[in-house]
Amino acid sequence: EYQASLDYIDTPLTEAGKDQARAAQQKIAGWSEKPTLIVCSSMTRAIQTAAIIFEREIKAGTAKLIIRPELREYWPDNNENQGRPISDLRNCRHLRELPCWLQVQEALSDEATCDWRCQWDECWARGAAGAWQDHCGGLARL
Repeated sequence: EYQASLDYIDTPLTEAGKDQARAAQQKIAGWSEKPTLIVCSSMTRAIQTAAIIFEREIKAGTAKLIIRPELREYWPDNNENQGRPISDLRNCRHLRELPCWLQVQEALSDEATCDWRCQWDECWARGAAGAWQDHCGGLARL
């Protein structure tokens, strides 16, 4: 039943996950040196985590958010690791609610995703016949 369900695909952060990200944000506030480049996978929960932890830096323009599908975690046969097409991410209420949504939107723009968007949407996100597992490298990669 779990494998057939679409309910778990690209699940967003839970409230506990958001709380953990906010706690990390508070720790980072005390860093004397802060990153200027924030890179995360194209999974909703990864984008949320990066955007919450580095919200101040991203909004201030002192850090740029880059989204790359190669960073997606992989557990065989785990529905949560399947992605969603870029158009779904652009319309995701969990992402649109982020205070730095404008910067997330820019990181999901056609220009920012031009070298991987088509492959992601057609195959890698949750393509048929194991295409999303192949993108992750399959079991041989583990």
